Amino acid sequence: MIRALLLALALVTAAAPSIAAAAEPLPDAPKPIKRSGPKYPREAEGRELVGRVRLVVTVGPQGGRPTTVQIDREAPEGVGFGEAAVDAVGTWEYAAGTPGTYGVTVTFALETYGVAPPPNPPLPSAPTPVSMALPVYPAAARAFGIEGTPEVAIRIADDGSVDSISVIRRSYAASDPASLFGDAAARAVMRWRFAEGSEGTYSVSIAFTLARLANGELARDELDR
Repeated sequence: MIRALLLALALVTAAAPSIAAAAEPLPDAPKPIKRSGPKYPREAEGRELVGRVRLVVTVGPQGGRPTTVQIDREAPEGVGFGEAAVDAVGTWEYAAGTPGTYGVTVTFALETYGVAPPPNPPLPSAPTPVSMALPVYPAAARAFGIEGTPEVAIRIADDGSVDSISVIRRSYAASDPASLFGDAAARAVMRWRFAEGSEGTYSVSIAFTLARLANGELARDELDR
């Protein structure tokens, strides 16, 4: 049985312009001396959604917990990602002497299909499928303009079905390795069919780019599959 592993990574990244200030990009937040991960929103978990939230935090001269935590951007909206991020980051603590207003990014990702280390030697590429489901471009990645190319390892049964799958490369940027794309790739490839007699273990890489989405090579939501 596939085991769902929830991953909620709070990552400090380069800040985009604040909606409120709409001026200079916010500086990176200093590394907190104490922090805890956010809880995965129940509705988002039930719908197998990944999410990303940009927060604006203000730290006082004495450090400690932020004096204010506000949502700058949230994608997708309405499923609890923003509130969960605010609740978690509001408990973080910073060192004294680091006052200022900063940007913090919190990424929520699911790892339903598990993550395995890349095989050595690398797996051969999978044969061309005879039928395939379009991967769905995660809403959070679309909203933040994020692109990436995850890789999955699959085992093809003798009848051409995929009987096992795991993500072997999931990162889309060195600064933010949360799995926004890995699960989306695995969920689609699990539904692919190959020619009978294709039994074996292979790798499949899927490029999630906004250009491919615009060309209809990737699905915008489940209804586009």
